[in-house]
Amino acid sequence: MHRRIARPRFLFIFLAVFVTAAGADDGKVFTAEDFVQGRVPRCSPNTERISLMIQVSPKLPPYRFTVIREPVAAPDGTIHHAGRIEISKPGTEKILQTIEVVSNWNDSVCLFEVRDVNFDGYLDIFFIREGNGTWGSWDYYLFDAQSGRFITNDLTHDLDQLRDNGLSFDRKTREIRAPFIFSLCGGMDIYRIGHGRLVKIQQDTVSIDTARNRCIETVRRRVSGKWKVMRVETTEIPKLD
Repeated sequence: MHRRIARPRFLFIFLAVFVTAAGADDGKVFTAEDFVQGRVPRCSPNTERISLMIQVSPKLPPYRFTVIREPVAAPDGTIHHAGRIEISKPGTEKILQTIEVVSNWNDSVCLFEVRDVNFDGYLDIFFIREGNGTWGSWDYYLFDAQSGRFITNDLTHDLDQLRDNGLSFDRKTREIRAPFIFSLCGGMDIYRIGHGRLVKIQQDTVSIDTARNRCIETVRRRVSGKWKVMRVETTEIPKLD
């Protein structure tokens, strides 16, 4: 059964940003699972700087991420400088890399996430560039084992173009799932990585039958290089609480 999207995820992620930052720099090393489970302290308007130790890979010592919230004044809804992430190795004051965060949300830098985006065994980072309660576009930086830095490339360019309701990365199937909301109806596109680029393997088209108050969802799958209709589902439009 295709997973329906009942509520926007971004609203809950946004509220989670105001978790206290007390004890963030107590030597604990955070993993991708800590980010998934919401166990990572976040910066906020009251705590505008936070230092985190993150395990990018078991093969490497943890990196220190200093997250600095410093939004500049800008009209509502416009993309502007929201802060920066300074990356270094523990035991040294030298900053290896600084990632500037631009977004239409002042707290975007506090909402940065860590996952293995390209399934290479190293954790990557991303943060919201633009969005609202039902969709977001993200900026991605992939860890490059050769340089020890987070980089952008053709794959991050492809990912940056998506407008989704929160990507998920399935290491077992090596699929990237992009749920979305169309009016009050939900769908999901699915991608894989091929030759360093994002390749869509499932395309979900959603329309609305207003006369019958129903969502019509058509799911196509790429089979032998051609799109094939796998199923068409009709469901009632969810009622708002």
